[in-house]
Amino acid sequence: MQTNRILDYLSGTSAPGAVILIRFLTGSIFLSEGIQKFLYPADLGVGRFEKLGIIYPSISARFWKFAHEARTDYSMIMSLIFLLIVGAGSVSLDYTIIKKRSCSDANA
Repeated sequence: MQTNRILDYLSGTSAPGAVILIRFLTGSIFLSEGIQKFLYPADLGVGRFEKLGIIYPSISARFWKFAHEARTDYSMIMSLIFLLIVGAGSVSLDYTIIKKRSCSDANA
């Protein structure tokens, strides 16, 4: 019974449906970054800097990769912290499950 209370607390939300935008943003960052790493390894790394004629392309590529990933990681972390504080919103699976459970408990 204690587990149900913890799950209810973690999945409960009073956030507006507009939180779906933050959820979409977070998911799209994860998806796009994952796809890019597999599809364009040469274009996103040293190959890009060699084509541009930049001196020491391997060093430049490492710095660019660090800066790019730092921005992406910061965006993902801030979005996830927001969702943890506010909740998933009324347009979420968690909200739907809790709503159905509370309706069935009220009818029982």
